[in-house]
Amino acid sequence: MSVSTTGGRRYVDDGDVDAFSIGDFCRRHDISPSFYHKLVAQGLGPRTLKLGSRTLITREAARAWRRRHERRSVRAAARISTA
Repeated sequence: MSVSTTGGRRYVDDGDVDAFSIGDFCRRHDISPSFYHKLVAQGLGPRTLKLGSRTLITREAARAWRRRHERRSVRAAARISTA
């Protein structure tokens, strides 16, 4: 895994990472931690796993989360175009 910093923001090349911390997940998906927690509160967050005191999001859970939201976007666009 390589880490680079640009303009004070930390970017992670997650090519070899099997699970993300919440912070790394948010950076990778360009969302704020507060928006992540809002999604979780609404039942729209990714599946997580607990390891000790850490909360992690597996690569597979992140992929499934993106697919769910892509499908929601497609359905919403279809509803708008037929209205």
